[in-house]
Amino acid sequence: FSLGQRAASSRRELSIAAALFAASLVVAVFTRGRLSLLDEASGWALFVGAPVIIGNALARRASLAARLDSVTRQLQAENEASAARAAAEERLRIARELHDIVAHRVSVMVIQTAAARRVAGNDPDHARESLGLVEQGGREALIEMRRVIGVLRRDGGATGASGGHPSLSELDGLVAGDR
Repeated sequence: FSLGQRAASSRRELSIAAALFAASLVVAVFTRGRLSLLDEASGWALFVGAPVIIGNALARRASLAARLDSVTRQLQAENEASAARAAAEERLRIARELHDIVAHRVSVMVIQTAAARRVAGNDPDHARESLGLVEQGGREALIEMRRVIGVLRRDGGATGASGGHPSLSELDGLVAGDR
């Protein structure tokens, strides 16, 4: 049985097992007593050949299972890496979208504020209208930012210890950022 197990990984071991089996058959033929040659050969095959074959089959099966386990772990690692890459690409796409939204709205707000400041003395109605557009643009930018950030939070992309909302442990960083 042990020889059969070892033979699964080595042709040399398999050759030794075959040679031992053949030698045992030759010995059986020349030393047979009352049993017929067929009885003697079948006994040797049962007690020598079968354990070798069973040991070899079990060792090959264990080797196959180990290879399959290794391939499974490798595929899982590749799948996780692929999912992480896809998530990073999606976060980057969302960040670009958010940047585009905010940059456009803020640009419009800056232009409208500059226009309101220039015409405030001469045309207060036009200045109020421009400031209303600034307010509307700011609100729309906030709505879009909240929408995109809400999607990120639902997808697990939130930051902070409490799911996107800062905690007391982050207070110093928040105060420093506001300064």
